[in-house]
This record gives sequence, C-alpha cells and structure tokens, in this order.
Amino acid sequence: MRFLDAEVVVPSGKPIGGEPFSPVLIDHGVDRYLAVFTTLRGAGTVAHIAPFTISLTGRDVIAGLDDDVGVVVNPGGNGFHIDPRLAATIRANLDPPRAD
Repeated sequence: MRFLDAEVVVPSGKPIGGEPFSPVLIDHGVDRYLAVFTTLRGAGTVAHIAPFTISLTGRDVIAGLDDDVGVVVNPGGNGFHIDPRLAATIRANLDPPRAD
C-alpha cells in the first residue's frame, strides 16, 4: 500500500480538537520529522509524552506539514522516513482534494 493512501496514527501531547495539536517531532541532524505509526500499538511507544492520537491518511499528513518538517514512520522500528525536501516535493505535486 502506498503511504499517501495508508491510514497512520499520529500521536499528540494534547487532546485532539479543543487544544492546538501537539505532535511528536524528532530532530535528526539538521532535519525535523513528524512521528507517525502504522498501528495504535506502535504509537504506544511514545504515550508517555503523547497520550492522545488521531488517525490520518498519509496524504493528509504530508499536506499538513510545514516546509521544514519530514515524516518518520514507525520510529525506532521497521519504518522509513521522508525527509523535509522530499515531503515538500510530494506536497507540491499532490492532487487537490476531491469533493465526494
């Protein structure tokens, strides 16, 4: 399954909805990455700092990133990363959302 179409779990340090979203950001060298997980169990590895979660598609994650932030999928496990420059390129080439 392609990442853009997959549903991922995004942990947050604050409740989703009423508070500003507070995702887990990981610095690696000069780059910053948003941590996302393919399972709720995986997101449990950061529950001590981010006990709340929201499920989003990879497309929604990429579309919502700042230009200087990438994505790391399943940090510390069997995952992968999309560096900030590649994420910006993908975002620039996303089709506009369709009204269903």
